[in-house]
Amino acid sequence: DDLWELIASGIEHADVILCIISDYYFQSKSCRHELIYATDSLQKIIIPVILEDFKPKGWIGIRISGMKYVRFHTIKQLDEEIVTDLLETILSTLPSTKSSDEKISHLNNQLSTKDEIDKWFLHHHISIQLRDLYDFQTEEEIIEYGKELIENYDKHWQIYSNAFMKKFNGEQLLPHEFQRFFQAIQQLIDNKKIN
Repeated sequence: DDLWELIASGIEHADVILCIISDYYFQSKSCRHELIYATDSLQKIIIPVILEDFKPKGWIGIRISGMKYVRFHTIKQLDEEIVTDLLETILSTLPSTKSSDEKISHLNNQLSTKDEIDKWFLHHHISIQLRDLYDFQTEEEIIEYGKELIENYDKHWQIYSNAFMKKFNGEQLLPHEFQRFFQAIQQLIDNKKIN
C-alpha cells in the first residue's frame, strides 16, 4: 500500500495523536506535514511527548505552544509515573462524561485484552518488570493467581523474588513493589465479588 495513504488514514481515524518529539522529529519535513494535516485540516487533539532534553523551537515550538505535554527524560528506562501521567493525559482528552479517574477505574472491572491488563498494571504503579515477569494474558489468570497468592503470600514472595533475580540479572524484587502488586490483585478480586 501507499505509505502516505496509511499515514493519512491513521491520522484521520485517531481520537488522539501522540507526537513523539525529538530533534529527529523537528528536522523531518514529513513529520511537519503530518502535524499540520492533523491540527489545521482535521483539528485533531494532539499530545506532544517530548523526548529527553529536546527543547521545542522553531516551527514545532509554535505548533505545540500551550498544549499539555509529557516529557520523557530518558527513553532507556521509562518512569512509570510519567507513563501513567501520559495515560491520564490521553484519557482526559477523550470526549466523555466520565472523569479521568472514572475512566481509569473501569480497568478494575474489565481486563479482557492484553492492552487492558497492561493499563491495569500502569494504573496501580506496578513495575514494568513485574508485569513482564508474570505476563498475564487474561483477567482469569490474574484472579486465579491472586487467590493462590492470598492463601500463601510468603511462598509466592519467595518464588517470584527468585524468578525476578534470575530474569533481571540479579536485580532484587523490592518488597513494597510486591506488596503493591498484592494489594492491586486483592482489590481486583474484591471488585469482582461485588459485581
